[in-house]
Amino acid sequence: HRTQADIKLARLALRLSDDEVVFLNAGRLSFHAKANPVTFYRALEQVARTTDQKLVCLDAGIYPNEGIRDGFEQARRMLAPSVRFLWVDGADEAGYQQAWRAADVFVSLSDNIQETFGLTPVEAMAAGLPVLVSDWNGYKDTVRDGVDGYRVPVYMAPPGSGGDLALRHASGIDTYDFYIGRVSLATVVDLTVLVQRIEALAKQPMLRKRLGTAARLRALKHFDWPVILMQYCELASELANIRISALPQKAQQWPNRPDPFDLFSRFPTCPVGKAWSVRISEKHSAGLQDFLGLEMVKYGFHPDLLSVDMIAAVFSAIARKPLRVQELLQVVEGAPRVKVRALMWLSKVGLVDLLMT
Repeated sequence: HRTQADIKLARLALRLSDDEVVFLNAGRLSFHAKANPVTFYRALEQVARTTDQKLVCLDAGIYPNEGIRDGFEQARRMLAPSVRFLWVDGADEAGYQQAWRAADVFVSLSDNIQETFGLTPVEAMAAGLPVLVSDWNGYKDTVRDGVDGYRVPVYMAPPGSGGDLALRHASGIDTYDFYIGRVSLATVVDLTVLVQRIEALAKQPMLRKRLGTAARLRALKHFDWPVILMQYCELASELANIRISALPQKAQQWPNRPDPFDLFSRFPTCPVGKAWSVRISEKHSAGLQDFLGLEMVKYGFHPDLLSVDMIAAVFSAIARKPLRVQELLQVVEGAPRVKVRALMWLSKVGLVDLLMT
């Protein structure tokens, strides 16, 4: 719980002015294993440039290593030069608490298959913060869109696009980090909707208050421990009934390592369809070569899985004229799943727009 005195003291300690709107990203600061912030940083920059709002991104957490920290800092400089960034060490208990108290909006735009329930959005709701999250897995159950905050649509490569990724991990060729990271690079948060939500939250303090009040009430009513313990009891009974009534299932190949885009197809808002349209984005502020050098999105490059040549070929085909996904797969040579992952990479960095039809 945050009092107005708590908020004021925390903002003073972090040297935040009254007219700055603070978007808090708290938790594991890992672009390959939690949430890749490339879309978030681009959205913040777009709002900062097109409005008179002073935006602050407050990243509070722990970097797994110096390389990942450098990747975050490179992306901030390149993608959001108009935004003020602050970092609070998640190991500093007092500083971490100040970050939570000083925030105006909580953000968690997870795009990773290992992110399930998501505890931090519920913690933010309990603190009375409006939450801005991806429409992803457990977040769909905790955050009511337009009531406690906003859920931003997420699109994933279609089923059948990642069997090779699963096989490489199962056979020990790729580590778990590379496996989940490459799947993340084929998972895209909707930039257009995200910009709209950030702008509304930045410009409307009464909207932030209304959403935050509703969020706190929901957290206390549905996610306090006595409530959760009763739900565990109900879950145990439900699972017992499922086991009793379950029919035998047909054996599957590699049951422990299926195609991630099939296994986790319910996590995002929806998979990309072959009838979707693709076009070059008019909003990007950097070129393809700039993004090819961005550590946050180039770690997954591999000559057979996600190559620079395939990314360039897909980009060139779309640059010639807008296409449907099915048409793109026909005009560009190569394995369909590799072409799809190149397309998703281009969409993730904002160089192309995916339009649902």
